[in-house]
Amino acid sequence: MSLPAATHLRLEDVRYYYRAIATEHPKGRVIAGDLIVAFMWYWILYHMWYEPEHLFGEFEYPDAAKWTDQELGIPADDE
Repeated sequence: MSLPAATHLRLEDVRYYYRAIATEHPKGRVIAGDLIVAFMWYWILYHMWYEPEHLFGEFEYPDAAKWTDQELGIPADDE
């Protein structure tokens, strides 16, 4: 079984750089990439600031100073 001719890759179709500096990306792609990254960081920082319960949970943290030795599993001092 042979593959159709359209699936074969010709050497002149491949872009490679051997001992040459790669060309720079088009300015539109660089700007689009920067905008996507800026939006991503905005989204992360905004939601970390205004909705921290997604990271830290939606419950009140217990006050460890109110726990008894029995609740903490500390044996009683028998003297």
